[in-house]
Amino acid sequence: MTNARYTDLQLDALRELANIGSGTAGTALSSLLGSPIELSVPSASAVLLSACPMRLIRLVITPLHPRDQLQHLFNRIQAQR
Repeated sequence: MTNARYTDLQLDALRELANIGSGTAGTALSSLLGSPIELSVPSASAVLLSACPMRLIRLVITPLHPRDQLQHLFNRIQAQR
């Protein structure tokens, strides 16, 4: 989707904020669990507010939803103990 509302510089800044936030959350989760974790590069897009409900539905029914990935991580850690 092309987005005429944001410049390339603005999009880069938003990506960097997402990376910093993800890294900080990953570090906190790793400290909380006492175990290293692996992070993947997040993806994001700007969408119209009216498109959000369908996007959220797709996220919830997607097997690789972050919630499922987190549950898988907890299960792996518990199996190692």
